[in-house]
Amino acid sequence: MSLAQVCYNISNDVDFAALWRRDPDEALAKRGLKLSNEEKAFLSAGLQGGQGTVSLKNVILPIYAGVHW
Repeated sequence: MSLAQVCYNISNDVDFAALWRRDPDEALAKRGLKLSNEEKAFLSAGLQGGQGTVSLKNVILPIYAGVHW
């Protein structure tokens, strides 16, 4: 459930999203959330494609490639 909570916070909380970009570990600690190293790497890699903005489309769409929204 933590991965879903982190995705929700990134998409709905500007302060959390900004802190995630600077220091994912601190952002997680402040919310009492834990992710595996693999989950953190996955989210961080997916969120870097947004030209400085956090966009979950960069994370979610590659997972569902070929699915029409």
